[in-house]
Amino acid sequence: MNIAQAAQRIQNTGKRRQALTICCTPAFSTFWLSYRLPEFIALHPEIDVNMVTTNNFLQMEPGVRPDIFINKASDPREGYHSVPLFYDLIYPVCSPRYLEENPDIVTLEGLQQAVLLNLSPFGRSQVAEHVDWGVWFAFHDMELDQSDDSQLRIFNANDFNMLAQMALNHQGSVWAGTSWLSICWRKAGWSGWGSQGGI
Repeated sequence: MNIAQAAQRIQNTGKRRQALTICCTPAFSTFWLSYRLPEFIALHPEIDVNMVTTNNFLQMEPGVRPDIFINKASDPREGYHSVPLFYDLIYPVCSPRYLEENPDIVTLEGLQQAVLLNLSPFGRSQVAEHVDWGVWFAFHDMELDQSDDSQLRIFNANDFNMLAQMALNHQGSVWAGTSWLSICWRKAGWSGWGSQGGI
């Protein structure tokens, strides 16, 4: 605890306001929680909400003890218990403009000619919020063509916020869950596999 935090705690002594500290990944806070927190805050003005975002749930800073962890870890840490929150379907998606510029990506073969924005597990192995393009294509009985003469282009990053922004900027196809897709469809008319608009 630093001096400013200690001073704040002294000032708050005797006050009855409650605090709720939530810990989750930056992507989850941006694309899911931030759209739902305003209603909670409006319904519970007596509760101060503190957000802690991290991709490293095993190494929290000293003194940080969230009331709630939201992640995909199956084994809860000591002092916590696990409650399923929801299940999400994952789709490869792109912006309408990218689809218009690359109409062949409505097929599996055409998708292999697109820019695939891939969420890498580097530095995120304990988060387990990534889907591998190779596994997805294998599920559809197709291998990624990674030969030297292949037109396949994969951009890897371990930051979903960056990949999502690249997709919003019409730079490729990215994995996204239905929770985030509903926001994109509502705001920008996105399309994805499994939607009526194709990919």
